[in-house]
Amino acid sequence: MHPDIKIAATVVLYNPSQEHLQNIAAYIDSVDILYAVDNSENPSAQTVTSLQSMPTVRYVCNRDNLGIARALNIGAEQAIADGYDLLLTMDQDSTATPGMVDALLSCFERFGRNEVGIVSPCHQLGEAKIQHSGDCVDIEVAMASGNLLNLTAFKATGPFRDDYFIDYVDHEYCLRLRQHGYRIIRANTAVLHHRLGAMTWHRLLHKQIKLGNHPPIRRYYGYRNLFHLHRQYKGEFPVYFRYFYREIFQEIGAVLLFEEQKLEKLRMMLRGYMDYRRGVFGKYRERS
Repeated sequence: MHPDIKIAATVVLYNPSQEHLQNIAAYIDSVDILYAVDNSENPSAQTVTSLQSMPTVRYVCNRDNLGIARALNIGAEQAIADGYDLLLTMDQDSTATPGMVDALLSCFERFGRNEVGIVSPCHQLGEAKIQHSGDCVDIEVAMASGNLLNLTAFKATGPFRDDYFIDYVDHEYCLRLRQHGYRIIRANTAVLHHRLGAMTWHRLLHKQIKLGNHPPIRRYYGYRNLFHLHRQYKGEFPVYFRYFYREIFQEIGAVLLFEEQKLEKLRMMLRGYMDYRRGVFGKYRERS
């Protein structure tokens, strides 16, 4: 534990398995308290009992899938109410390596709460080796899992966007933090094993691309939120959006060439774009 800085954690759960509870065990001793926010519609009694038996876990049951943004906000709001300084944000599929939280904290302490909004770990996807120079470096954006979130910055910047529901919640928040003058730092000595969908690698136009093979509904959220993100922030963060249209067309091509459920995914991508244009956000509702 860290006597001068109070660190809480929150993990977003959805129909978790025993393997996901083992992931929690990898980092729970590195934080003071864990808010386990469960978005399962019908939580498993066995899982609930296991979580409630852990002395530093507070179990929050939503009994509905409220989305990752709302779940993260619940964890952050609880941590602020209980007087914590930092919040480790985790998803159930991620596995923290030994010493990850200490490495994140080291980078945070180097720059301080007035400068840093988020400290991110290195996300190891599959067996790919991580090769980064330096120990604490500035980055554009970070994926949500494994981040140490400065709750002072959270109070100044506002909550995650509930209406995004899932995709690009993390990127939007990072850009908003930077808009408010906070830095996004990556701790290169902190490693998180991160599972990103049913990831596969393919070659397209002489380039290796990775596909998450997400279901059609995720294509909906991804396209709706990405186009909105582009409209909101393209003027301020041109580096982040420099390959925006190229990547859109590459992803469409990759779906057509390599993924299953091609027509349904394309339909949902179009629906996401149309809902962005209409200003329709929040949880997806099928319409005729």
